[in-house]
This record gives sequence, C-alpha cells and structure tokens, in this order.
Amino acid sequence: MKSVLLSTLKVFFAIFLLSSCKKLKNDIELAELTTNPVQVVAGNIVILGGNISNKGGSAIFKRGVCWNKTDNPTRLDNNFLEDYYDTDGDFSFQTNINNLEPNTQYYVRAYCENEKGIQYGNTLNFLTGEVVSTSIVHDIETDNALLRGQVYQENSSASARVGFVYSTSPNPTVNNMTVLTDIVGSAPYEINVLNLLPNTTYYVRAYINLNFNGDVFYGQQQQFKTTGYFGPAGGYVAFDKGETIDGWRYLEIHPTTLNYDISWSNGAAWGNNSSFLSGTLSQFGMGLANTSLISSNLTDANCAAKLCNNLSLNGYTDWFLPSSEELLLVSNSLRGAGYSVGGYAWTSTQYDANQAMTCDYNSTLSTYQIFPRDKFLNLNVYPVRRY
Repeated sequence: MKSVLLSTLKVFFAIFLLSSCKKLKNDIELAELTTNPVQVVAGNIVILGGNISNKGGSAIFKRGVCWNKTDNPTRLDNNFLEDYYDTDGDFSFQTNINNLEPNTQYYVRAYCENEKGIQYGNTLNFLTGEVVSTSIVHDIETDNALLRGQVYQENSSASARVGFVYSTSPNPTVNNMTVLTDIVGSAPYEINVLNLLPNTTYYVRAYINLNFNGDVFYGQQQQFKTTGYFGPAGGYVAFDKGETIDGWRYLEIHPTTLNYDISWSNGAAWGNNSSFLSGTLSQFGMGLANTSLISSNLTDANCAAKLCNNLSLNGYTDWFLPSSEELLLVSNSLRGAGYSVGGYAWTSTQYDANQAMTCDYNSTLSTYQIFPRDKFLNLNVYPVRRY
C-alpha cells in the first residue's frame, strides 16, 4: 500500500513539474521594439537601428535591421545586418549602412528574436542623398571651361574615383568624353576641360565610381555654352563667368581698334605723361576701375583709356580699356576660336612711369604674352565691356 501511494505521488509530482514548465514556456512572449529614426550621414551612408523595450521574458538571441525599396521589409529580402545580443547589454542598437543607392527611397525595420520567435518593429521610410553633385560651370571661354562638382562620402582614408562626363547631347555617360580625378572624403572638386568647340552648347554631369562594387552614379545635369558668339553690343563674347557675380557675367570685346588721329592708320598712345599714376592694377576685374582712374587723372585729351571711356557703340556706352589680365584672357580665348589680330594692344595697367603693359598679338607662342611698351607709342586699342 505504501509503495502504491509513493508511486502515485511521483506521478502527480511529475505532472506538476511538466505543467509548471509548460506554464513558464507559455508565459514567454515576442519581444517589443521600435525602429529608430534614420540618420542620413552623407549621400548613401545612413545609420539604422532600433530599441528593445520588452524582451518578452526570454533572452534575445539576435537583433538587427532589414531594409528594402518596398514596404515592410523582412530578413527574407536578404538586405539585413544583425548581431547577437548580450542580455546584459544596452537595449538600443544601431549600425552604419554604406552600400545603398543614392537618391532612392528605402524602407527599414528593426527586428529581434527570442525563444518565442522573431519580432519586427515599425516600418520607416527614408530617402538617401546624393553621392555626387554637379555645380554650375565657371570660367567659360571659346575652347575651355572649369567643370565643378561635389562628393558626399565618409571622411575616411579611402579615395573615390570621380570626374565629369560631357557631350553636345543631353544626359552624357562614361561612354562620352570624360575627365577624372581622385577625392578623399566629402569635398568639392573641379577640372578644367580643354579642346571644346566655340559657340557650342555642352551638357555635363559629375560622376563617381564607387569602389565597393564598381557602380557609377551621376549628379544632376548642367548646361553651358562656350563663348565666341556676338554679344548685345556687336562684339565678341570671349568670357563667361557661368553666373552673375558682382553684377556682371560676360566680357565682350569689340575687335576693331579705336583711333583718334586720322593721319594714323589706327590706335592711340597710352598717354604722353611720363609720371606714374598709382592704382592701375593688373588683376582680372580691374579694367573698369583703371579706365575711370586714368580718364579722371591723365591730362592727355585722347589717350587709349579715354577713347574707350568715351565710346558709344551700338547704343552702349559702358566700354573700358581692359587690365592686363583681362586682355590676356580675352585674347587667348578668341585665339582658341581661331580669331587673331596683329600688332600690340594697350591695357589699362601701367608698368612704370614711362611704360604700360601691352598684349603682343605677334607672338608665335601657343598663348599671347604681356609686355611693357613706351606710353607714347601708337598701338591698338580694343574696348571691352561687361554685362
């Protein structure tokens, strides 16, 4: 009898244990978590993560994030990154993702897994940024232009191969003309492209060749036109800044020399005054100020600067004698279009009390040169205006 009772107690105890274990097992629930707001670091580099608010009564085996271009992504989409969770660690987690496509909408969910199974957080969407952008083209001449872009990437030691593609047709690709350079981290970059056609519209896009998978991505398209066409005052447009800065964008030159003495075939003297006039600078952009200074202070009635300052041509009266850097740039630009004049031409930049700077159009070098000549010489005078 005692033996039977003992056996019965053992059976009841075993049933109790099994029932208790089953009850404990049934008490475990799926974990609870939320997806953290996405941080777009630079271009296609983002920080994804989540926060576990309730482990569900069980240890967390793993946690991570999954993403896709479609809503409600899962691990089965094969776009995920995870790690194994330390039960004594932080409930929040995050990770950097740097292999997404730029300018693309994605969906992301955080997830974790415990004994009950896998649980997903809420779905968020985000838009990746640009990895490269095309800036406005600057310093446009008849046969060259300064292409400008910007790279957006992690500031690491790894360099990226970047460049520009350009063509006379829209939406150029690497199958068209290209120029390349290397960039580390996020930075602007620029490349001067040569051998362009005058008076021609071009389309340009910055691009980047991402090293991790070789994909090429393009920035937005910019459009520009090389100079060498006629301006509103009837002269040649030789230089285009690309955008209006300091109130003007274009430089137009009238390629017919002015003169003030019909007994001379052309031209004028810079001035017969042998004193030095302080303030006639050589820098690009100083020709207008130089011309005003000379016209106000030089006693000669019809010097080169005054000829330009007093000129009214095709309804325009804003002509001036260019500085040495301005005339050199304009002259070499026109030369790129196959247009050339002979002899020497005055600039508004002095050299010393007896000489002023001239552009040598007789030069056989690949570009024109600037030389000082005596101020009293009768040389060509080419007026310039900006607008």
